[in-house]
Amino acid sequence: MTSDREQGTGGDLVATLIRTAGRRADPPADAYRAVLAAAEDTWQRKVGRRRHWRVGVGIAAAFVLLTAGAALLRVVVLPMMAPAEIARVDRVGGGVATRPAGAGAWVPLVAARRPLHAGTRLRTGPDGRVDLRLEGGVSLRLAVMTEVELHAPDLIRLQRGAVYADTGSAGPGGIVVVTPAGIARDLGTQFELRYAGDVLRLRVREGRVSLQRDAGELVAAAGEQLTIDTAGGVTRGNIARDDPDWAWAETIAPVPDFNDQSVAVLLEWVARETGRPVHYADAAAEQRAASVILHGRVGPLAPLEALGVLLSTTDLTYEILPDGTIEVRYQ
Repeated sequence: MTSDREQGTGGDLVATLIRTAGRRADPPADAYRAVLAAAEDTWQRKVGRRRHWRVGVGIAAAFVLLTAGAALLRVVVLPMMAPAEIARVDRVGGGVATRPAGAGAWVPLVAARRPLHAGTRLRTGPDGRVDLRLEGGVSLRLAVMTEVELHAPDLIRLQRGAVYADTGSAGPGGIVVVTPAGIARDLGTQFELRYAGDVLRLRVREGRVSLQRDAGELVAAAGEQLTIDTAGGVTRGNIARDDPDWAWAETIAPVPDFNDQSVAVLLEWVARETGRPVHYADAAAEQRAASVILHGRVGPLAPLEALGVLLSTTDLTYEILPDGTIEVRYQ
């Protein structure tokens, strides 16, 4: 029997989906009636000119016309009803599979920049990870052994596993993640949501996240962790911005194009992705970071790896201090 908690969450999901999707467009009845009228008129004229034809021939002619009309409807209507693109694959690594809406089989996901549509499901294997760029600008990253369904650019259903969301410039209200145990709404943030074994865990790296359950709403701020057990009990804890547990999300982070950008831009990205503050050893190092322009591109590297590669082409170096700070020095 379905529990009250499952029914409540399901009802909230339906309401959320209705608000997000809006009213379904009405079928193009005018186009359909026009095709039928054209077919009937043509058939009647053919019958009038050739009354000696047998009735079966006239019916066959009408059938052909209606078939052609149906083909016309498919040409006109189906593109209008095609599912909207709501995300693109930014990075993919390891075993990842996808199942488009209405499809019965899972197929490997191997290509980056591939568009994804509403209703698409994604799942990762024991070594699979993927980063999606949602239409609203949100970076959504899937950990290993994760399955999600994409409903809209700002509405995702997490079936199992873990996702990491970075709303970036999307701002408050950038994404809603629905799970069987609760619904997470970001309030401008970076966060991880994990659902496994009927236990829900929320970790907030930056900003705040609202977690709506049947029992009420919880809000977690940066550095906080909430765990909801199978009985609905809530445990609060802390997690640092540079905790090693964030590392999986860093390994699949989207890497911007730093060609013709300053070292300072690179450092800002590294700081955001790793949760480590940047400190300049002196004013000369800060000025140099702002003036040195990078050339060339890096592949899909983790942030600290990219920092090492790109700084090796300059006269700047860095060191990670015991407290986790990235200190930049000018040689």
